[in-house]
Formats: sequence, structure tokens, C-alpha cells
Amino acid sequence: MEEKDPPGDAPFERLLRIAEVMRLTGLSKSTIHRKWRSGEFPAPLKLFRDGRAFGWKQSEILDWMRSRERAE
Repeated sequence: MEEKDPPGDAPFERLLRIAEVMRLTGLSKSTIHRKWRSGEFPAPLKLFRDGRAFGWKQSEILDWMRSRERAE
């Protein structure tokens, strides 16, 4: 079975769950949530209408990490 790109012009954007974000950034869950609430970290997207599952755009997390490297 052949994989196809999603419709539209935008390339596929991978969504990361909290465990992956923690692994990539080295931050704890509570630090991620604190920084997100204060506007210092990218906001997640709701994956379901009930709002119980969140995911972060991989590109936003990588951009945030790059911006932290430049700040040091």
C-alpha cells in the first residue's frame, strides 16, 4: 500500500505527545506546562474535542529549541 501526502499545499506536520517533548527538550512535564501557560513555550493542539489529549507541532518544538541555543 502506497502512502500519500495529506491533501493541500502544506507538508505533513508531525505531532509530538508529551513524553516525546520531554525527551527532546529535557524538561519535566510540570516545567513544560508552566512555560506553556506563561507563554515561554509553544502551545499544544487539542487532539480530541474533549481536550484530554494534546500534541505539539514538531516544527514548533524544534524552533523553540533552536531559539534557546541562540539565547545561551
